[in-house]
Amino acid sequence: MQWRKGESVDYLRRELDVDIADIDSIEKMVPSTLDEGGAAESRTEQAFVELVNPMALDVVEAMLSPGVWESHKDVFPTTDLADYSRKLDPVVVPALYSDIGLIPDAGSMPKQLKAMIDYAVKECSYADVGEEPNAESVYYVLSGPTHIAKAEYGMHVKEALDKYIAPGAAITPCYVQYHIKDAKTDLLLLLGLPKIPELVTIINEATQLVNLHSGASPLKQGWFMRSKGTSRKELVDAINDFRELFSYYMTPGETME
Repeated sequence: MQWRKGESVDYLRRELDVDIADIDSIEKMVPSTLDEGGAAESRTEQAFVELVNPMALDVVEAMLSPGVWESHKDVFPTTDLADYSRKLDPVVVPALYSDIGLIPDAGSMPKQLKAMIDYAVKECSYADVGEEPNAESVYYVLSGPTHIAKAEYGMHVKEALDKYIAPGAAITPCYVQYHIKDAKTDLLLLLGLPKIPELVTIINEATQLVNLHSGASPLKQGWFMRSKGTSRKELVDAINDFRELFSYYMTPGETME
């Protein structure tokens, strides 16, 4: 969505008939359909769904591409859904960079590949992962003509990924080579987030910190707002949302009040 921000803004302006540049108006329109929101809220939610779903489908298509046979295509190593299921972390953030302009004869390929990785992570990620996401793993699919999508560039891609991954993180490559002169070059990155046990630990620690540093008195509530930059209720609601999301792995009955 970050990469397509121009198209996104135009779409939302057209569908919702609002000034996207007016942040205040957008904040007031954030839908709360869980609380049985009205027609305007439902329309806003639907617009975002219709905007995001095609992007999600682009990622799914890129993931499935290595396993789809084509007469003019080679894949190394062979990759299908079983490989993804074995090697992907439970939670991943995709970054899809399409139609990349890599030209081996136009300069240093290591520098070009580094620029490609930097742009993919920072501008094409479907979620803001920050400057140092410390990904637990990376699964990447580099597709393009035979002189671009080749394993010889793997070491340079690995070097470019180094600042975005945690120490010891696994990097799994897949190269899709097209024997077509004008084949476009695409890169799919799947950044693995901290594993679920680590997320559960973080949620539990956040719960303990909120309970330790806050209370019902107005004085404590005011201190909490000044020191944390948000109200206790908003933080508790966020923690409970995460608890519900990972409820299968959480101890029952530990929601916060």
